[in-house]
Amino acid sequence: AFAGITTLMCLIAATGNYNFFNLLTIILAFTLLDDDAWPQRLRNRIAGTDWPMLASPTRWRSFALVPFAGLAIVVGVQQVKNAALRAKVPWPSVESELNIGQFFLVNEYGLFRQMTETRPEIVIEGGNDDAHWKAYEFRWKPGDPSRRPRFNTPYQPRLDWQMWFEALRLEEMYNSTGTINPRYMSAWFQSFLMRLLSGDQPVISLLEKDPFPNTPPKFIRIILYQYRFTDQAEWRKTGDWWHRERVWVGPGWSLR
Repeated sequence: AFAGITTLMCLIAATGNYNFFNLLTIILAFTLLDDDAWPQRLRNRIAGTDWPMLASPTRWRSFALVPFAGLAIVVGVQQVKNAALRAKVPWPSVESELNIGQFFLVNEYGLFRQMTETRPEIVIEGGNDDAHWKAYEFRWKPGDPSRRPRFNTPYQPRLDWQMWFEALRLEEMYNSTGTINPRYMSAWFQSFLMRLLSGDQPVISLLEKDPFPNTPPKFIRIILYQYRFTDQAEWRKTGDWWHRERVWVGPGWSLR
């Protein structure tokens, strides 16, 4: 179990940026190892408390735990089935029939258990008129199509991370209404745009590049794109890592 979980976490970390989450899971997986798997020197230094009542296999523990474990397996398998097949009408679960959800015996928690199939991204641009715009480049998230994706593990770039969630919110808003109303953007994102307009250096320092190093722009706007990786033919032709299509362009906003 330790080897399987650790291998899976290493594969996930090698193919995506999940910050320190994979490392935390690997650390927890170390508790699966038996004491005999550790060097003798380490075993001598770390000694656990002996609880024979809980550690020794007894008949009453078997009678109590085997049915409990069987119930947990049945409930867990049914949750996996519902999550994998995604039926329009989910099957009635044992958990709901027996009203045992309140005990949290098993749960469906998993970080990004259901991944999104699109890659919306927000590009923020500033300008001093309606004709000339310059993009703010972030340190980690996709922006310039020609820039190669970067690994950030185990660092968690909080701003870039939140920008992805905001892009998902705006995409959902656009798909449901056909437009994006600035009023319903997240409060932190509206504040972030205002900080860029005012030239707040602590905020701007979170970015890779400030296109307006001397004077902040008069106007700022956002553009919602759909990103995807280029295929081999596109990469050879353009040298770009990303292909993007414009979904929505916002108006220019100012502090006035």
